Amino acid sequence: MTLIGGRPVVKIKGVRTREEAARLTNFSIEIPGEKARVLPEGRFYQFELIGCRVVGADRTEYGVIEEVLFYPANDVYRIRSY
Repeated sequence: MTLIGGRPVVKIKGVRTREEAARLTNFSIEIPGEKARVLPEGRFYQFELIGCRVVGADRTEYGVIEEVLFYPANDVYRIRSY
């Protein structure tokens, strides 16, 4: 994968010039989960966390992950409690 400034560079079919690409700034690219590349063992995509149980070190069950929110400093996991 090619990176520029730490961000991936992609080629989009039908977009041929820098000006055409500039119109797509701040849009998201989504890939269906079944088409995402397989990650190494122990790694995961954030969308795979939705529905996972949240259990503390003392085995207290808190609920399930309902949503992953993306912020500049860190991700936040919204948990639906039981």
